[in-house]
Amino acid sequence: MNKKAQVPNKEYDSFDCEQLINVIFRDLFDFSIRVNGFGKSSTTKVLTSSVGIFYDCKSLTNLEKIDFISNIKVGDILFFHTQSLNDTMPSYSNRYPGHLALYLGENKFIHAKSSIGKVIIESLQEEDYLHILVGYKDLIPYILQEVLSENYQQSLSF
Repeated sequence: MNKKAQVPNKEYDSFDCEQLINVIFRDLFDFSIRVNGFGKSSTTKVLTSSVGIFYDCKSLTNLEKIDFISNIKVGDILFFHTQSLNDTMPSYSNRYPGHLALYLGENKFIHAKSSIGKVIIESLQEEDYLHILVGYKDLIPYILQEVLSENYQQSLSF
């Protein structure tokens, strides 16, 4: 594909959340998840990328989010509010996504948790993650379409 990740192929002592997700998509699909994204942070670049569809839940209550998360599929990227342009603490009035993770199913996700310096699997029910969830992005159908389209184009060139 011509949309390769910009993360160098090397060993890492640690990952931040965006590097982890980008390396997963690069290694699985040879695909950059930041395609045409914009903004200051790499998390914002993934959120604003032309790849996939973003489903917003910022205005939902925690009870409504329980129903909302039933639509999330394995491989979707979760966005959490951990920072903002004006405030570094999460609040209902200020929900700027600053963290992302990969959904694994059954309310579990994998992410790089910088506060402990590890990549871990957690639940949306732990540590009030449901409260700071701002949405998810469905990428797999878009990426599969790109992969299938490229494979088809390559088969025509033989």
